Amino acid sequence: MPLLDLFEGLFGASFRGVEFHMARARDETGRRWVKMTFPGRDAAAWEDLGAFDGPIIVSGLILGDDYLFRARALQEACREAGPGTLVHPWLGEMEVVLAQPGVLDWDDRQVGLVRFEAVFERWQENTPPALDTLGGLFAAAYRLRSTVRGFLRRVLAPVRLALGTVAAVASFARGISVTAGSLVAGLRNGGGLLAGLTAPFAELTAIGGLSVDDAYGVTVADRLDAVPAIIATTALPLPSPAVAAAVPLPAPVQVAPAEAAALLLALADAAPVISRDAPQVMVAAAQAQAGVAAMEAAARIPFESRQEAEGWQSRVDAGLALAAASAAAAAQDAPQEAGQLWQGLQAARVAWAADMAARIGRLAAVRSVVLGGTVPVALVAHALAGDEPASVIATAEDLVRRNRMRQPGAVPPGALEVLVR
Repeated sequence: MPLLDLFEGLFGASFRGVEFHMARARDETGRRWVKMTFPGRDAAAWEDLGAFDGPIIVSGLILGDDYLFRARALQEACREAGPGTLVHPWLGEMEVVLAQPGVLDWDDRQVGLVRFEAVFERWQENTPPALDTLGGLFAAAYRLRSTVRGFLRRVLAPVRLALGTVAAVASFARGISVTAGSLVAGLRNGGGLLAGLTAPFAELTAIGGLSVDDAYGVTVADRLDAVPAIIATTALPLPSPAVAAAVPLPAPVQVAPAEAAALLLALADAAPVISRDAPQVMVAAAQAQAGVAAMEAAARIPFESRQEAEGWQSRVDAGLALAAASAAAAAQDAPQEAGQLWQGLQAARVAWAADMAARIGRLAAVRSVVLGGTVPVALVAHALAGDEPASVIATAEDLVRRNRMRQPGAVPPGALEVLVR
């Protein structure tokens, strides 16, 4: 007789996709009242501080032959960073955080059963301050990376892996290594970066030898994310040392943020064609990781003009949209997990748009001026910048560089582009 038949009336529930049966739940609700008393007055005053959504206290059971596996999966779900989805049989689906450590209770007299107790709090995303759009962007990037990690942990769980999927994952990882290596080799400073990626490339190639256990999906996610994360890190500004080194040190590898972002977007574009039998979930995860790294690198580009920034806004948004489309396609195999990944990518797109809108509004625009005759560039700069010598010199240098002038002393008639400061 199946063990579940002995527990009639139980309702199904889940936390971060790990299923269990809910035997009992309690939810505190009401309003937050503060009582105030004053000397010489018998009556008390009450201050209403708004609605109160108290903790959701859950008592659940894990039943069945796979109870030990699901108990370990629930342990990992409780340890995972950030909010998670709780599917409650009475209250429905909601985003929660684990307010207190979850408790798993084993009993040697109850084989096939684990008791689970947890206290959840409803979670609502805090809107970042309007002035800190860059902080909101990097917070969204961190959350998206965590979402991709949890996504692969669940879809690559041993119990869900189909025959041949492990080989397909290994083949896709090797393809990512080869494709990223060829893209990095094409950079001007690609040699140093390629040397720094030797170890991550080797770990990608070795994915085929991993043990297919509970940690398999997390390991694949970490190794897959290492390459775009390192490329994005090379776009960081180099810190100045507090104390000079006694001996000369090798120069750290650094790539221009625009080059790093372009490389990462190219890697995201190439992901669908890297391997013929690549699982769609792997394509979606790789594109999300490359897209978020491209967003971080592009956020450090020192844009010179409004038009340049608008162009990069469209390019990065297109990369994130491509990853979101792959996540939607992966919903055929993993609807709940792919939905969470899609939501994380949309949140990243919103954060990217907010930060770029703030930056674009502070940038000068490139405009076009038409010359009616042959004149020296200094005269054009003086007409555009006024009498301030520093502004005239800066405008003249920008005109020469932007329009690739060979003879600045005699600029022929026609249209010129100029940055209006």
